[in-house]
Amino acid sequence: MRKPIEKPEKTNVSRTSPDYVSRSEQKRQSDEILRLALALMEIRASEYAKLVLDDELKTALDLARKITSNIAKKRQMLFVAKQLRKRTALHAALFIAVDKPKSEQKKQTAKMHRTEHWRDRLLAEADAALGEFIDKHPNVDRQELRSLVRAAKLNRDAVLTGKHDNGSFNALYKFVGIAMNAPDTDADEAETPLNERSQTHPSA
Repeated sequence: MRKPIEKPEKTNVSRTSPDYVSRSEQKRQSDEILRLALALMEIRASEYAKLVLDDELKTALDLARKITSNIAKKRQMLFVAKQLRKRTALHAALFIAVDKPKSEQKKQTAKMHRTEHWRDRLLAEADAALGEFIDKHPNVDRQELRSLVRAAKLNRDAVLTGKHDNGSFNALYKFVGIAMNAPDTDADEAETPLNERSQTHPSA
């Protein structure tokens, strides 16, 4: 016989009590705990292994991470959430643990977009973009950069038509990425999202 899905426990507290929490706030808190439970169930094994959990919570999570049935998985997620509600002292550390990989992924994606942005500008704007890039990264090997841009431009049309490999494109992308991570990198260049910068530059 299928067990009923457990629901968050309800508490009756007077509205005048300092412990009173509105229904909307209770719903928000409940959703946050469910999000945490699901995130802990889906976090990478390498990150999960670093978590400091008591035996009861770890056992519940170990089981939840193994379940493949959607219904059983949801039931176990609600059980994990119930266990988490009893461990408020762990919430802050656990939220940081599950959000860190997402934050790192966002940083990597932003870095990739910045690198592509500069590669495309260097190909489209020639000396103007070269001068600006060198100003931001004064220790860059200018001769090698110009050589890579020249080679990528020569092969651009062939790459787009599929008649040539994109080795020169990749070499320029790699060079730009390394230059942008160098100690001389402009702080604004490293941190400012592309959508907050000037949009006047044409794309390749």
